[in-house]
Amino acid sequence: MNITMTKAEALKIQAEQVSWYGRICPGLAEAVAKITHAEALEDGKEYPVRVINEHIPRGGDIERLCGIDGGGN
Repeated sequence: MNITMTKAEALKIQAEQVSWYGRICPGLAEAVAKITHAEALEDGKEYPVRVINEHIPRGGDIERLCGIDGGGN
């Protein structure tokens, strides 16, 4: 299965997660902004999630910035 999403979809998810985790993780928005490279992706184009992950950190990447152990192996 090839899961895809657009830059806008990924940035929306990222913003929601930064808002949520930012309540307990001061400076998170700035830290995430430093490692986000959305400008490398075209607007409206569908990308494989692995490509999105290289440019727009979400999920576990944000948790790691906050020092949260997601419990993954």
